[in-house]
Amino acid sequence: MKYEYDNLCQKVHNLQALLDNATKQADHAISVLQQNQELRRKVERLEESLGEAHVCMQSSEKMQQYNELMQQKMKLLEERLERSDGEIDSYIHLYQESMKEFQDTLDILKQESEIRGADRPVNDMPWEFWSQMLLMIDGWLLEKKLPSTEATFLREMVWKRDRRIVDAYMACKEKTEHEVLANFLGLTLSSTRAALHVIHIAAEMAPVAKVGGLGDVVAGLSKALQKKGHLVEIVLPKYDCMQYDLIEDLRALDVQVESYFDGQLFKNKIWVGTVEGLPVYFIEPHHPAKFFWRGQYYGENDDFKRFSFFSRAALELIFQAGKKPDIIHCHDWQTAFVAPLYWDLYAPKGLNSARICFTCHNFEYQGSAPASELGSCGLDVYQLNRPDRMQDNSNDHRINPVKGAVVFSNIVTTVSPTYAQEVRKPEVCWEYWDLSISIAIV
Repeated sequence: MKYEYDNLCQKVHNLQALLDNATKQADHAISVLQQNQELRRKVERLEESLGEAHVCMQSSEKMQQYNELMQQKMKLLEERLERSDGEIDSYIHLYQESMKEFQDTLDILKQESEIRGADRPVNDMPWEFWSQMLLMIDGWLLEKKLPSTEATFLREMVWKRDRRIVDAYMACKEKTEHEVLANFLGLTLSSTRAALHVIHIAAEMAPVAKVGGLGDVVAGLSKALQKKGHLVEIVLPKYDCMQYDLIEDLRALDVQVESYFDGQLFKNKIWVGTVEGLPVYFIEPHHPAKFFWRGQYYGENDDFKRFSFFSRAALELIFQAGKKPDIIHCHDWQTAFVAPLYWDLYAPKGLNSARICFTCHNFEYQGSAPASELGSCGLDVYQLNRPDRMQDNSNDHRINPVKGAVVFSNIVTTVSPTYAQEVRKPEVCWEYWDLSISIAIV
């Protein structure tokens, strides 16, 4: 039993030893396994690192290739830039030369434009402006602030609507009259005429002093001539019953024109203004009879004296203003006196540039009066009261102003061709004047 026990104990001991040995081997195996697992992880990490390194290596190669390509491109760009710099310098040089040539051409064109602009009439200014300029210049002359020669030159510039007049006026618009006058005197270039200077002397002008068709014709004809480029002026009596609100910039000149009547000199106050763009002179006689302060235009017992006085005063104004008109146009019997007055009294004085045009609007009104009354305005009654001059056909002792205008005018017109033919018929014209005179009517 003991033997068996000992034998069993020995076996248990051996088994324990084997178990211990097996445990140790198991522990060692576990340790090896753990090491193997750690090694595998390291291997995996190494493989990953190798993969990353391989990728980096590939990327590095691509980067190197890219860098090489970029260097090639940079080299090409540098070469192109060098060529471009040369081309740009060349282009800049050409551009500068082109700009210089363009500027030179532009300067030449500007100079030519200024020259043409100075010669070409200004069309962007209203007629009222040019009329005011004309009246201003005439005012300076009559007030003896401007010599006659300079006034004539400035009138012609206004007549041509010269741009220099506009520039001179605009440059001193807010300055004193003395400065304006000095600026205008600085315009020294010569001017040539391109049109006619026409002065109407009339008893009416629409719309400021209108009784019948005469006023409409004077205004309409003046506007038509003005639009064609002619210098047109109108001289009217200064009636107390005029439509003053239709006259723009009406003012009295600081001068009085003296005219002869009834053996003495009478002063006349001169007013200027524009009527629908036309320059108009208004004569206000300082006569005790107050010729044009009657509240009406016509119908006074002394109409012959009133208008013969006005006709002479109008010519005196033109003479003293130094005007040299091409045509003086008188209308109807009221200003028919202008024709004989001009040729008998004013042409010998030097007012001889004009030709006289007489328009009769109605031959029914001829202003006949006793011959003695003609002497009031300074005309020679003895020389004019003749059948071939101004003597009325119906009475040897009366003067006919219309007949005188027909005789002394260079051209006689009527308001229409039909009326002209009608008054030339023998049975009609004999009532007014000799047939030999009537054929001059056109």
